[in-house]
Amino acid sequence: IKQIIYDENDIENRDDALKMYDEYKERYTFLKKLNHKNIVKFLGTSLEEACKDYYYIVNIFMENVSGFTIKELIQKSGSIEEDRLRNYTAQIMEGIDHLHHNNIVHHQIKSSNVMVTHNGVIKLISFEGAKQLKAKAFVIKKTKKSKE
Repeated sequence: IKQIIYDENDIENRDDALKMYDEYKERYTFLKKLNHKNIVKFLGTSLEEACKDYYYIVNIFMENVSGFTIKELIQKSGSIEEDRLRNYTAQIMEGIDHLHHNNIVHHQIKSSNVMVTHNGVIKLISFEGAKQLKAKAFVIKKTKKSKE
């Protein structure tokens, strides 16, 4: 679960909180439709209200991914061997390709937003900046080079 906490400094009243929550629901609704082995699965959202302390919590429910980020891996080991790096890169590209085929742009592909499970499966995470494009995304297809 990812939690985003808003208090009286962020939101003036309940209507503002509901409007903000609707924006989160809209963003994560299109992500809920994604189903790919290299993209964390989004399960839903909820809004918690605490009137006494006047704060709101947006809960974003996601697949539980056990492992570590690429950033953590590099910090721990200092490097990634070439064959493993190729494998990770191919999986990252498969996830990005799936996003683009669904007209979604991640906006924050970086080492701290790429998880490696204990089985070596890559998962793209952290979709706060993700956008769904209205027009069909341009996708580059792999072609064979002609021999001359």
